[in-house]
Amino acid sequence: MDSEKVTALVQAQLDTFRNGVKLTALMQATLEQMDTMKHTNMYRQKIKYQINACLLYTSDAADERS
Repeated sequence: MDSEKVTALVQAQLDTFRNGVKLTALMQATLEQMDTMKHTNMYRQKIKYQINACLLYTSDAADERS
């Protein structure tokens, strides 16, 4: 293999690794932010809205099957 090709391959692997580390850090920060939001009224209202939407969806689906 040509040394330029090896260098390009190693650089591509390092870029992939760096992007993976950045993605992991971003996901961790997102999870921490979600934990912070969990104790706020806004979060609780959103959860209640989502549960009600699921209940309406399932009851509508059950009505259609009847």
